[in-house]
Amino acid sequence: RVAEIFGKFDRQADGQLNLSEFTKALKYLQDKVADSAIDSIGLSWPKLSKKFMALVGILLLLFVFIFLGIAGFSNNGTFGSIINSMLPIASGGALGGEDDEEDTAVDTLDDAVEDAVTLIQSED
Repeated sequence: RVAEIFGKFDRQADGQLNLSEFTKALKYLQDKVADSAIDSIGLSWPKLSKKFMALVGILLLLFVFIFLGIAGFSNNGTFGSIINSMLPIASGGALGGEDDEEDTAVDTLDDAVEDAVTLIQSED
């Protein structure tokens, strides 16, 4: 590899690289390493470009979705009113569903207290 670099960039053929030749050789090596790394994971620059453009497209669609949602919820029209009135109802319903677990815990605690009181009273 060293012979390849010197053969390509040593213009004076004196076995030494001056600053401009060294800079060009370093850039060449960086490009070779980047290409080698991309090839080793099975990708290519066109594939990476396509994936990048697809991700940019998805990001743009996400922004459009968010901004349309903000416009729909902040509008003083019928749709915004219905959504804004349903949000507290839905959150209350979701939070109200957790009472079953609390009821069973309270019932278990009540039963334990009753058993303890019965046990204490029976010892007397």
